[in-house]
Amino acid sequence: MRRRVAELESFEAERKQAEEKINHLNLTLRSIRNINQLITREKNRDRLLQGVCNNLVEGQCCYDVWVALLDDSRKLVAYAEDGLGKDFSPLLEQLKEGKLPACGQKAIRRSQVVITEDPYSMCTQLPVIP
Repeated sequence: MRRRVAELESFEAERKQAEEKINHLNLTLRSIRNINQLITREKNRDRLLQGVCNNLVEGQCCYDVWVALLDDSRKLVAYAEDGLGKDFSPLLEQLKEGKLPACGQKAIRRSQVVITEDPYSMCTQLPVIP
């Protein structure tokens, strides 16, 4: 009997975890849809970048988001963030000085978008990480 109860509790925990994943994926897809719509109508680069960040945070896909647009010489051209507030200032200063954190350098070396699931281990030198 105890074994059966333990199995049921385990099954229920797995079911809840699966529901949470599905909910998060649905929120992410909704944010992507909103961003796609924003891309088709927003002509201002800065508002577009800010809108992308806002959509990801407001859509509950991410707790915080930052985007840096660099030119070919890696000079900061534009940036946006949401969820970081004044905590973004030290990173912004680094970016303005041309210093890109290791996780940002990784993003530059790749041709795809880089999403950092665990910034505490992947971006240890990032000034917004406690």
